[in-house]
Amino acid sequence: MKISILCRYPVIHEGIKSILRNKYEDITCFTSIEDCFKTLDSTEDTSLNDTEDTILIITLFKEDLKIIDNILAIKDNYSKLKLLIIDFNESKDMFFKVSKLNVDGYMLGTFAQEDISYALHKISTGTKFYDRELLYRLVEDEPAATITSKNNLGTPLTRRELEILSQLSNGLSNFEIAKNLNISENTVKKHISNIFIKINVKDRTQAIIYAYESGLIAKPLFL
Repeated sequence: MKISILCRYPVIHEGIKSILRNKYEDITCFTSIEDCFKTLDSTEDTSLNDTEDTILIITLFKEDLKIIDNILAIKDNYSKLKLLIIDFNESKDMFFKVSKLNVDGYMLGTFAQEDISYALHKISTGTKFYDRELLYRLVEDEPAATITSKNNLGTPLTRRELEILSQLSNGLSNFEIAKNLNISENTVKKHISNIFIKINVKDRTQAIIYAYESGLIAKPLFL
């Protein structure tokens, strides 16, 4: 696996490289999106075989919001290139914008060495990675947050499925959800499977993102 780092600040390049160099020998760095594109465009094989085993780490700061369209362009032109976003701005708005770009991983800039190593491992195996700490913060921003009782118009989910999505958004396990809603754990599993199919997501993380983006998390369902 090859690692490339796109970051405007060389000191951060060196910091990330120092963490990864014991495991990854092939690490390249770019300070601008233009330099990154030039390198990708210079590959001889336009079928993207050269990028298939490459993870591009992109660091984002507040002033980098303007390059989000360029990130999308990278995925459009180099679909086999895997992207890991490190958000030093730690912005909820940034997360929701970038999560729509089909990136492979997203983590906060406050990561520890084992965090980025784990993220890269998951991404290299074809699994999406989203920083749980950010998801917890999103929930904590709305301490009473749950699925609205109005069953937002247009949602394909039933009221029971909305209840379970609410529980998912608070990080509860299937066992905990079953206990809270007084149903069997097997029933919870079936509901979750139906939720994933209806809203076209593959895991709990994506389901939580859907709940926020769809405006379903708003106020307590039960008072």
